[in-house]
Amino acid sequence: MANADDESDEDLRPLTRRQKDGTLFFRAPEVVEELRRVLQRPVDDLVAKKRTVSSAVLVYVMRHLRPPRETKWFIELWEELRRRVSYMAYKQAEGLSPQRARDVSQAVCDWFREELFSGADKADVFEACFKKVIILRTLDEIRKVRRRDQIEKNDVEFQNDDGSYRDLVDAINLRNIGRSMPRGEAAAQLNRILSQLTPRERDAVLAVHGEGLAESSSNPNEITASSKLGISDRRVRKLLANAEKRASANEEE
Repeated sequence: MANADDESDEDLRPLTRRQKDGTLFFRAPEVVEELRRVLQRPVDDLVAKKRTVSSAVLVYVMRHLRPPRETKWFIELWEELRRRVSYMAYKQAEGLSPQRARDVSQAVCDWFREELFSGADKADVFEACFKKVIILRTLDEIRKVRRRDQIEKNDVEFQNDDGSYRDLVDAINLRNIGRSMPRGEAAAQLNRILSQLTPRERDAVLAVHGEGLAESSSNPNEITASSKLGISDRRVRKLLANAEKRASANEEE
């Protein structure tokens, strides 16, 4: 995309949204040129050739030429734009199941409609970089779907488990008093934490916090984390301390 100084679109509605670096979003020169051509044509001609009109130009029409009442031509152009967004999102989500891909596509379309007709300058991004914005939003929705699926999977695993895993999940919720989370979500958090630990650290955590074994005991017949893992009491404490540091770092992220 060219620099903002390279285009002259004073005759068009200005873009007022600023990018992260403080500069204004701007339309590509080819979009400006197309807009001028399109705005000189009758509405019926625009509708007839809607498949050849760029998405950025359709966005401009949706934002700035919307009639008081939604007429047939406006609805047709909106449906064309919505169809493009839906198709882009669905194609991007093809790695998911067909139903999940449709869910992602619908979520992106709902978000797009709300942003486009919000009346705020945040919709400027659709005129400046339409494809990029839709793809980024789609990727965000895909992450949400995958996280939701993982939580549901963890919830099923939780219901089928009666050992240390269940105890650890409940322990996470005890640490979140006042904002208790669903067990599936707590299980997802547990999995994230355990994935950060070394095998030995994970064994120590499961033994002490999952199975409820003491780190050490003066009773030689008592099974402790130390005796189960075949390491010294000091080593168990060290592993737990390291695990706690990793878990804390994970929560801060």
